[in-house]
Amino acid sequence: MIPITMELPGAATIETHRMALQACVDHASDLLEAARAVLAIDKHNVAYHLAALALEEIGRRELLAMQFVSSKGATPPAWPIKHQTNHYQKLFWAFLGVDFLATVTTPQNVEELRDIAKTIHEARLAGLYVDAEGDTIGVPREAIAPEEAENLVRLAEARLGMASTQTFRDTIPAEDLELISWFQSITENPDWRKFIFSKTSIEKLAASEDSRAWIAWVKERYDSATATIAESVEAEIKRGQSKLGPRTRDKWSMTFRLLSATHVVSPRILAPWNKHVPNIQLSMPDPKKRNDVTVELRLGDDVPMQGIFWFGDANARQFVVALNIATCGVWWMKLPEHPGRYYDSLNRS
Repeated sequence: MIPITMELPGAATIETHRMALQACVDHASDLLEAARAVLAIDKHNVAYHLAALALEEIGRRELLAMQFVSSKGATPPAWPIKHQTNHYQKLFWAFLGVDFLATVTTPQNVEELRDIAKTIHEARLAGLYVDAEGDTIGVPREAIAPEEAENLVRLAEARLGMASTQTFRDTIPAEDLELISWFQSITENPDWRKFIFSKTSIEKLAASEDSRAWIAWVKERYDSATATIAESVEAEIKRGQSKLGPRTRDKWSMTFRLLSATHVVSPRILAPWNKHVPNIQLSMPDPKKRNDVTVELRLGDDVPMQGIFWFGDANARQFVVALNIATCGVWWMKLPEHPGRYYDSLNRS
């Protein structure tokens, strides 16, 4: 029988944790030193990448601290470990920080930090790889301007200076960790993001003592709205059970995006397709991206509310498979950011 041992957060573990946090600071410092060196020889795209890596290491330090503190609880959350392998999330946490619940963080700040993290990550990728799309070629050394690299190095140095003197709380309540996780997921929902940025929400934040009280208030509104929606859905299901029959009209409109690595679509074929296939309408949001197509799947009144998700999923998958077979290409669904949803929008006609 193989013995099973459990390591408790004793003095040795705490010291190891402290050394890991310091190692993140030291490594970020090394990356910035290298960034300065390549800036001196005009390799701005490489310097930008190294500065972004330094910020990621600082973000990883924040997540390591959260992982360690949360490990003392009975059921530690998995997301701090998961985010340590995600470039975008590490950049996001480099700016947000573990202790944001104890301060007043506006929704605009959170959104701005998401945009900053996304911008840095996308710019870094442009400066790392040659991109050939159509008649244009993206050359990495031309993707990053000298001032962009210099500014990011300065930003990383400033953030490193803060991390060098930063200390973390010994404990983070389990409910705070759950609230952080929930808030991250809800800000990815475009519908609830509108409420978070609403006048009512901003006024509530201004009257709150800290971000935690405001986020808890947002969650109360979310839970209440979810309960109301559940009641409405149940009522709709009961009404529909006695009325289902042959399809008489379009009732639901579901949209999702398709991308292709092998084919482009000519805008000329969309009108004939839409004329002859009324239940599957195609459009192209950006005519310059002809491998990016939006599909509108129209479901009829013969589909009960409780079957929309699964019926739409089956039809969407069948269409993607049929499109791949018919074109001998590679097409796939572009999943939205909101977790647990394969479509971009769902509306009732």
